Amino acid sequence: MRGISESQARAARDANATKDAVERAAKEADGWEFHTELRLDGRLPLIEGRMFRVRGERGWFKFRNAYTLPPSWTPPRNWGPVDPECRTGIECHGPFTQDGSPVGKGNPPFRAFWSERVSRVARGTQAARDKVAA
Repeated sequence: MRGISESQARAARDANATKDAVERAAKEADGWEFHTELRLDGRLPLIEGRMFRVRGERGWFKFRNAYTLPPSWTPPRNWGPVDPECRTGIECHGPFTQDGSPVGKGNPPFRAFWSERVSRVARGTQAARDKVAA
């Protein structure tokens, strides 16, 4: 690691996890709902590791979790146009190829999309594909 010890790295990870937990608790208190599974009409449910396509984006994305915004929430100005009917966001990583390999070099970045942009959901999950390949 670049100039830091393992204990310093662990302390930094723990501090980030604590900060994330505090932020999530504040959002839940404001009416946000967090989901580990998301069911979309006419599609397979999104569960952790399942890949899906997004309209307007290249490649496949791996589902991480989802959230539903409270009706009182208004987006910041820098978000651009937001459909007031769509209140569910999806957090994921990507893009990947259909076999789960990252597109480009390095680790795929964290991304977030509105649920209305999901165009296709893969049948299996990455964990199931890895199990079959082993």
